[in-house]
Amino acid sequence: MKYNRYIILTLFALTCVAQWYVLTRWMSKSEYTRSHGTYIKIPCTQVDPIDPFRGTYLNINPTLGQIQFFDSARFTNGQDIWMNYTCDDSSRCQYQTAQPVYETPAESTYIRCQIQSIYPSFNEGDTIKNYSGHIIYPFTKYYINEKAAPALAEKYNKAVADTSVRVYAGMYVFNGDAVLDAIWIGNEKLQ
Repeated sequence: MKYNRYIILTLFALTCVAQWYVLTRWMSKSEYTRSHGTYIKIPCTQVDPIDPFRGTYLNINPTLGQIQFFDSARFTNGQDIWMNYTCDDSSRCQYQTAQPVYETPAESTYIRCQIQSIYPSFNEGDTIKNYSGHIIYPFTKYYINEKAAPALAEKYNKAVADTSVRVYAGMYVFNGDAVLDAIWIGNEKLQ
């Protein structure tokens, strides 16, 4: 009886240590990316401001949600890819190219993403014109303060609906890892 009890307590202790290890590793990787990474802003659209089970957040959808390519062997479903960006002096970035992670990134600013699904586009004669790949970014939600949420969500919704105003997701990027930091409406940072 005592022997089984020690085994159970040992397994419980090992499970607790493993959970803390995973959490600590994830947090230290995020902090390392913040402290050593480059701050960039990429364009985004759309909002889904509340989920009662997850809290209040702004849904981040980068403007580029899919890529076009011609070689069907270049990308596959579920494949990790680099999304390469070029940035201006104000940290605003534009998408340039996508490439598999086994290749060296083409730009100095890049984010590790994943292709969720690939589907062909057809010409009028039933021949394949090119392929489209739907992209999954490593960030989807920006959680905000519950008290400030209604005002921020309203401001964000108005900005997304107004085509003259640009909305950006601000993040730190280092070696393909991205840590979301803020939402920008034009030159104003949402707090």
